[in-house]
Amino acid sequence: MQFSHRTRRKATINIISLVDVVFLLLIFFTVSATFMDQPALKIDLPESGAEPPEREDPEPMTVYLTKQGELYFGDLPVRLEDLSELISGGISKGASRHLSIKADKEVTHGEVIQVMDLARQNGVQLVTIATQKRMPQESP
Repeated sequence: MQFSHRTRRKATINIISLVDVVFLLLIFFTVSATFMDQPALKIDLPESGAEPPEREDPEPMTVYLTKQGELYFGDLPVRLEDLSELISGGISKGASRHLSIKADKEVTHGEVIQVMDLARQNGVQLVTIATQKRMPQESP
């Protein structure tokens, strides 16, 4: 009796399709990263080492000050003269009596004080100035 011998093929793993899938995932995540929520205003907040306080009230009204001297109430560009009307109107509509000022670190102290003064004159009870958390510096 004679047995037939089959020639065995070497087992190989075809990774071409795997490389295609990984490449498509890389493209997908690269492209989708550009769609992440990024604010329309480029404001470089000053750094602070303190932890932010816990918020107990609803979302505060927000005023943005850019280094170019632009002023925004929420996402609405405004002049300083119109800001008091918008703040008092927001409070009368039931908005929080809390105003958050997000000013670029290159904005002068005087401009921030003007906004704080207008807020206090129009019934705002709490004014906060936004900062970003200081990154720990590496020691050499």
